Amino acid sequence: MALIEVLSFHVNNPQEHKWISETVRYIIKEHVHPYLEGESFLFTKY
Repeated sequence: MALIEVLSFHVNNPQEHKWISETVRYIIKEHVHPYLEGESFLFTKY
């Protein structure tokens, strides 16, 4: 939820769109895919 909040805060700033695009890809790869596969990811990465 915190990640969505951060992205929604920046989405109105066109200068942040490239960063948002890169960040969404990272979130999907590093958080969403492991979550959907039932893998632990939160405490092993940070």
